[in-house]
Amino acid sequence: MKPSRVLATAAGISVVVALGAASAHADPVTPDSENTVESDFYVNPDSNAFAWLADNPDSPHADLIRTELAEVPTANWYGDWDNTPVGEYAADAAAAGKMPIVVAYNIYERDCWGHSQGGAPTPEAYRAWVDDFSASLGDAEAIVIVEPDALAHVDDGCLEERQTRLDLLEYAVDVFAGNENADVYLDAGNYTWPSSPETVAGHLSDVGVDRIRGFSLNVSNYYTTAETEAKAAEINAALGKPVGFVVDTSRNGSGRTDDGEDGWCNPVGATLGAHPAYADGPADAHLWLKVPGDSDGECNYDESTPAGHFSQKLATALITGEYT
Repeated sequence: MKPSRVLATAAGISVVVALGAASAHADPVTPDSENTVESDFYVNPDSNAFAWLADNPDSPHADLIRTELAEVPTANWYGDWDNTPVGEYAADAAAAGKMPIVVAYNIYERDCWGHSQGGAPTPEAYRAWVDDFSASLGDAEAIVIVEPDALAHVDDGCLEERQTRLDLLEYAVDVFAGNENADVYLDAGNYTWPSSPETVAGHLSDVGVDRIRGFSLNVSNYYTTAETEAKAAEINAALGKPVGFVVDTSRNGSGRTDDGEDGWCNPVGATLGAHPAYADGPADAHLWLKVPGDSDGECNYDESTPAGHFSQKLATALITGEYT
């Protein structure tokens, strides 16, 4: 059972929602129970950080990465790669008494041919993937983040058919709304992208955000929590009927440190943000959605690690703030 919590929306209206709980186990590398961060959320035992620890047990960086990063709950991302079935992952989390956080990231034309390009090969394939994901999750409790950047790309001019993107997001929202024990959040960009909160609110309304818990902001980005919550308040004001939201705090400890065109990609100076936790408002929760240490792409501080792959160099810098 998920305990009932009263959470304030950005507009100051209190609503009662069901939220919940999460823990840790890992094989062959296991979290140290004395050091593991106390949290309601589930630690992914198969994260890239734990895989790196298994391969590098004698590294001088191992203890730091284990205690400061690997053992902190992060999201498990699902896309066009092999992963534990989401229903099995949620069951493991439930057995540990914890809440799993998962990210659905497989939309057609994902990332507009950027560093994380890929996704379903056709719109029809994406709908089938959403159906399978939802069916696997079933009635399990989970926090589900839907398609980071997908809504923000709608007006960027990089999609073959912008309406197709909106139709696919509406489909995903409609299907995931049927997972009644999941708190579902559609991604809505970040503090500066898209620039207009009215535009974001319009798209959110068009795809049916009122049928799910709300939206996510700052996924894989670096803007401060204060900046992000201010943007959320503007979006909710434009929506008229406020909804819940979550903030990715995984790497926003120092805010945005690079304002260049590629400042979103492994920027020098970034540090870890506040640990994952439910919030008393205005956000529902602050979460580590991006997995710290996983590269944004072959750019800036680490030009040798592809997007989504773990980098000890990046991880250590995020933890210590020392970029050499």
